[in-house]
Amino acid sequence: NNITLSTGEVSIDSAIQIGPNPTSDFLNIQTNNLNLMNLKLYDSLGRDMKLPTNNLEQVDVASYSPGIYFLKLQTNVGSVTRNIIIE
Repeated sequence: NNITLSTGEVSIDSAIQIGPNPTSDFLNIQTNNLNLMNLKLYDSLGRDMKLPTNNLEQVDVASYSPGIYFLKLQTNVGSVTRNIIIE
């Protein structure tokens, strides 16, 4: 379930690339000229998983239990939430 906001000709949803998904160690995030300001990871119960934010382009998720998570990305033009599977 993705949220899409328009940024002129490019939507936030199509500008942000996240992979690999599923993953067991790192998530790589590409924002294609959008300014990534904040990341939040939530478990299936909505609990904030307190992501380390020292590197917003490569996030270490190896310490999280396997399951489905929601990654909320805040950019300079809005936010988008993606489903992430950690194996």
